Amino acid sequence: MLDRAELLHFLQDLDLIGRGDPPEILFAIFSGCSQQLTLDLFKRALMRAALILAPDNLDGTENAEQAQPEQKVMWLLRTLADKGKRVKLPVLDLRRRIETLQALEKIGEITLEFSNVKPPSNEIKAES
Repeated sequence: MLDRAELLHFLQDLDLIGRGDPPEILFAIFSGCSQQLTLDLFKRALMRAALILAPDNLDGTENAEQAQPEQKVMWLLRTLADKGKRVKLPVLDLRRRIETLQALEKIGEITLEFSNVKPPSNEIKAES
């Protein structure tokens, strides 16, 4: 079990949420969640954080398409993995800090694998 405050501190330590961000962001992330987060509630809160925190336009150009939810989730996972290389996580005890950093490294490996996989083609091949 993970406490909501621990997830909040985690997002703050990774500079994804500022300490002075509006409370509406936190309400949207934790809406319907109890104080203690089960694994399912943790995943739900993290995915909500991705939808809220990821830029609408992930490639930075003005005429790009709006990012899809799965793209925002991938953005968050890649951002977590990248920031995990430089973060200290002072609020966690040593054992949890090591486990968290190892998990972030694994997330980085997995998202790298997904970024190297080409999406399936939508073309229908003519049968001969």
